[in-house]
Amino acid sequence: MKARSLTKLFGAIGLCALAVATFAPISSAATPFPGCSWPVESTPTTANIFYPDSNSTYWTTPYRIKPGMKIYLRGAYPTARYFSVTAYDSNAQPFAVNSVGSSLTDYQIAPSVGRNPWSVGAWTATASGLYSITLRSLTGTGGVTGSLRNTLPIAPKYPAAGYLPADIGFIMVRVYLPPELNFAAISLPSITIKEAGKQAVTLKRCGGGEGTRKLNLSGVGRKILKLLKGGTAPAKPPCPPGQKGCPPNLAFFVPPSGSDIPFPNTTSGYAAAFFTPQQGKVVVIKAKIPTSPYDYGSGRGSGELPVPWPRNDAARWQVRYWSLCNYVYQAPYPVVVAPGANGTTIYGCVADLQSPTTADSTITAVLSYPADRPVNATYANGIAWLPMSTSTPNAVEQVSLRNMLVASTFKTTPKSATGESVAAAKKAMGAYYPQAAMCTTVTFESGGAAACFASG
Repeated sequence: MKARSLTKLFGAIGLCALAVATFAPISSAATPFPGCSWPVESTPTTANIFYPDSNSTYWTTPYRIKPGMKIYLRGAYPTARYFSVTAYDSNAQPFAVNSVGSSLTDYQIAPSVGRNPWSVGAWTATASGLYSITLRSLTGTGGVTGSLRNTLPIAPKYPAAGYLPADIGFIMVRVYLPPELNFAAISLPSITIKEAGKQAVTLKRCGGGEGTRKLNLSGVGRKILKLLKGGTAPAKPPCPPGQKGCPPNLAFFVPPSGSDIPFPNTTSGYAAAFFTPQQGKVVVIKAKIPTSPYDYGSGRGSGELPVPWPRNDAARWQVRYWSLCNYVYQAPYPVVVAPGANGTTIYGCVADLQSPTTADSTITAVLSYPADRPVNATYANGIAWLPMSTSTPNAVEQVSLRNMLVASTFKTTPKSATGESVAAAKKAMGAYYPQAAMCTTVTFESGGAAACFASG
């Protein structure tokens, strides 16, 4: 960037900082609930619940809705593959008011200073701009969208109480694949709360266990913590495999997208299959996978930078991100975690940039207990290996293929399914529908994936 451009950018950043300073914490004003920003950070290490992806981290701030209240988020675009901001209602579900949805994905967030690194017209490999998002009541807008840039509804038109009071809402920031998975480098937006007739207050960032301590000070705060840590998940799976009306083992279907799981990602679609782990046996999955921008920028295998989206030229991608993850199919639905060599930890997820892919965009994945991993199930042999759970060896497991942020031109995806059955998944995904089989470790070691499928 030229020196003159840098001068303009940093001068604008200075003005933006001055504007933000007008919302600085005020000692005479009471600090609104929850007392500090981003009190809960969810990773497979800190909160392994609700089908997480080990290549992502979520940060959540609850809030109490009051008439006329507005919430302002101000921050810098992160350097990462994907980022989004979503508001959820008291039942931890997304919503819409007058056709305005409660989620904004990175490329949809207009810059207040500099540029959006996901912008097609002004692409840059790293983040270089600032943004501002407003959450406010939209019940009186009449569907007008012209003045709603970077605006999210703060609450549904008709909030409903459930486990939590109806005046509770949540803001969640999702980030996938920052460079070297260094989520500590992600700068989260500030949160300023302006209640009607009161001074605006910017919450300070929660430090250490401060957020948990503050939430534990009230009954509703304790209930929120329980929800965010998976303590309210249903005790039984919603559809036990093998029972009438439930998908059979090793057959991919489309999981329900309703309110059975809190905090769903509105941009993701899934195809999933159940299986019952067995000692001495492996599950083999072959699937044609969509194109994604993991080889953009600095070469194949980078995949940790913003990319122009959506692309309309010949290089357009079908999805922003895909992954294959293995979960324990019982509450709170954690991703499988297994011990690795030299005290390391292995998570049951493989992302597009971590998976060997053939020239025709096909992947082969093998799932097994670590002790039963075939000697030929290696990246060098074109195999993505995922662990089965050693901590819950008798539980049914669910392997899920995630398609996140699907291009409008890509139709053979779980997002296109009109039902949840195996037949609906096959019809929607066509050539992209995954095939699965189970065989012994010995069979796979002697003949690879072909022998495993033939033995079935």
